[in-house]
Amino acid sequence: MLCVASSGLHLSGDLDPLDNLDEQEFEEIFHVLPADDLSEEQIREEVLEENEALVKDNNVAFEAGEKTWFDAINEFSNLPTDEFESSKTGALSPSGSRHGFGRGLLDPLPEHLVDEASEHHFDQFRYSRAAPPASYSSVALGLVSPVKNQYDCGSCVAFASMAALEVCFRKQNGVIGDYAEQEFIDCAYGINGANGCNGAPSMAYLKWVTDNQKDLAHESQYPYLNLSPKLKCANPMPVYRQGAKVNATYYTYSANETLLQQLVYTYGAVVTTVKAAGPFQLYKGGVFAGCAPGKEVDHAITVVGYGNSGGVDFWLIKNSWGANWGEAGYIRLKRGVGMCGIGQEATIITCQYQSGPTDGPLTTPIPCQDQYSNCPDLAASYCYQPSIASSCYKSCGLCPGMTPAKSNTCYDTYSNCNTLCGTSYKSVCKKSCGLC
Repeated sequence: MLCVASSGLHLSGDLDPLDNLDEQEFEEIFHVLPADDLSEEQIREEVLEENEALVKDNNVAFEAGEKTWFDAINEFSNLPTDEFESSKTGALSPSGSRHGFGRGLLDPLPEHLVDEASEHHFDQFRYSRAAPPASYSSVALGLVSPVKNQYDCGSCVAFASMAALEVCFRKQNGVIGDYAEQEFIDCAYGINGANGCNGAPSMAYLKWVTDNQKDLAHESQYPYLNLSPKLKCANPMPVYRQGAKVNATYYTYSANETLLQQLVYTYGAVVTTVKAAGPFQLYKGGVFAGCAPGKEVDHAITVVGYGNSGGVDFWLIKNSWGANWGEAGYIRLKRGVGMCGIGQEATIITCQYQSGPTDGPLTTPIPCQDQYSNCPDLAASYCYQPSIASSCYKSCGLCPGMTPAKSNTCYDTYSNCNTLCGTSYKSVCKKSCGLC
């Protein structure tokens, strides 16, 4: 079996190379924990079979031009909806709430529902006659830090908030940062409604940073703990200074997509919310339009751009489910129709120059290991794909002191590359066209 990330590949023939797996094959390929007993294994195998059928149906419609996105079997494909909700977003909302209850995304405390200073700040955009450009991408501008993975902790707000902060710092000091989401989870526990792995309101962590004028720790100084948070600050807490500091946070629970577009263009990154449980689970690429517009949301994400693809307007969203999910960790979501409830909330920050000495570069070590048993086979052709490179770090030769595998730079993007060497596609058919 192959584990091929499909972004950039034609979906001809077998639409998903990980199709028709049984539960044991699935567990081996994706290195997920096995079921606790035969009953649970049977449930997961049934869910996997159902999701394989959904992937097939959706991708057939995609190839026929009836849908604008395609799906793939991924590490979440054997999870029943309630398990997926509890670990990656939030549980079912109680009556009267539009947010996940218990994990992921929580409702704001009553005193935080309306912030007058923030509303005044956003009014300058609401009543502005200036129109933002038709497209914008902080990714294309090199402002966005690498995609991370929240794993099983309901910490989407921490990751979405840190993604926005790292963009803000990059715009201020020109440096891509890697700051510790765990500091948000531990040090802001119990503040602004934040509740560790059981979630937080979408503005909780960035408001905490501003209110306390915090200098933050680097990821390597304070690593992510997933389901084992300390829920209190280290004493002393490490600090990593790069010449930038958050000086203001503005948030609203009365946003819309028009305001969101203005904010994304102005600030480069905006924390907002969507309904992700279920709809996003199998997404692999394209412009997603697979859930009904509505007010219920359960997941915090970071919007880092917008544009148009094939006549369909989209939001460019950085997620926190790892680089193997979606388009190397991103999703393009249909824009302008309230898709998946996007844009009802918005949190942005402003940053300023921080005087004084700066700390030297720090790197967060990446474990030198392969996630898949078939990584040696994948490394022969697919290391140029970010999702394969991050999953097959060892086989792709990306560990310190190793020689990178040829497929990092020498590759064919398409199966019919041998027929494309005389066309504009030759640049993505380097192997067949002798351009390595």
